[in-house]
Amino acid sequence: MGFVWFIGIIVFAILEAATFQFVSIWFAGGALGALIAFLLGAGPTVQVLVFALVSAVLLVLSRPLMKKMRRQKEPTNADRLIGQTALLTEEVNNDLSTGKLTVNDVVWSVKSEDGQPIEKGTMVTIKAISGVKLIVAK
Repeated sequence: MGFVWFIGIIVFAILEAATFQFVSIWFAGGALGALIAFLLGAGPTVQVLVFALVSAVLLVLSRPLMKKMRRQKEPTNADRLIGQTALLTEEVNNDLSTGKLTVNDVVWSVKSEDGQPIEKGTMVTIKAISGVKLIVAK
């Protein structure tokens, strides 16, 4: 049975390394616990219980850390544009898919936040980013 737990550790560790998604690391820990139980002379039933218990405890203890890691969002350069003001270099008309502005020497396509046209030369505030277009408002 010890061989099964040793192989389990390896398989779960490889699976974890291949996915980078925290899908099996708890089971690798459970398999390690079961292997230790085997080495201490525990029977198969106890080993399976140790595997399940250690896996569950590791899952419960790491859950807050996983939630925190998922919430952390590193702003990109584009995200930093939100809230800035810029001058329209082309009239914004959502129906015709027109509208451009330049921010930091980069030309962006834009859409009006409320769907209304905005004249060329108007100062607008960047409200959001949708795909490759900036969403702007007067």
